[in-house]
Amino acid sequence: MGLKEVIKSMVMKALNIVPAEDNQISIREPLSHNMNVLRNRIWYRGDPSELDQFFKQAATDDVGKSRFWAAVPSADSSIRKYHSGLPGEIVDKLADIVISDLDNIELPEQGLWDAIAEDNKFSDGLLADAIKDTLICGDGAFKLSVDTDISEYPLIEFYSGSDVSYAYNRGRLQEVIFHAYYTHEKETFRLDEIYGKGYIDYKLYDKNGKEVPLSKVPEISQLSKVTFAGDIIMAVPMRYFKSPKFENRGNSIFERKSDNFDALDEVISQWIDAIRAGRVKNYIPEDLLPK
Repeated sequence: MGLKEVIKSMVMKALNIVPAEDNQISIREPLSHNMNVLRNRIWYRGDPSELDQFFKQAATDDVGKSRFWAAVPSADSSIRKYHSGLPGEIVDKLADIVISDLDNIELPEQGLWDAIAEDNKFSDGLLADAIKDTLICGDGAFKLSVDTDISEYPLIEFYSGSDVSYAYNRGRLQEVIFHAYYTHEKETFRLDEIYGKGYIDYKLYDKNGKEVPLSKVPEISQLSKVTFAGDIIMAVPMRYFKSPKFENRGNSIFERKSDNFDALDEVISQWIDAIRAGRVKNYIPEDLLPK
């Protein structure tokens, strides 16, 4: 035992100091990733009725129940809940700034790219929608596919963070999985399109998460695994910020701002309620009263 440890032990004995113990603390996350994305989408949509319904149903703890949009007015009082519309304005304005500053995309095969971009309306709408979805949901991915029945050019589609997941191995992206839902005979199935390095595979799951044959849904029964030359993934993930909550996921621009939006709406609603309660009344000064 070194001199430092000996002195420390002597001081602790002299002062009768009892070392602290590590206590086990459990913290439950209030929202899953999908619920988190849904909340951000509702903020962007900006419908007060949807906000009221979501926060009342999602509030499971004291903090959630105390929020303005989750609060239930007492029986003898009511307040009209207003929404500022600020979340939607933030996303739309940022997307407009990026699109307006995007001059051109230059590639070696410029002519071919221009034809593909025009066919997919890449600059006119697809890219703007992708930027908005990424800001709202935190991430997303472009899916590249070929369907000669629709177009002679490759098809470019964007899936937001609620409809895509990723498979990593030691920090390296291995697969991008796109989710689509189908209903057949009153039963809902989830189709996973797995885009890996040099292949595209398909798996179908029922509502319980159990894998079932693709033949369960006639619409997609003809799908089968596709392989191609090259060690590339025919999908491109997109994100701007890294999520501190969910591993390998993006962070929405609305993260850590939900309480701010909620508080702003409460201030506006109470302000409007005060205005409605204090409508202008006519008063006659005493000096002007006939006597």
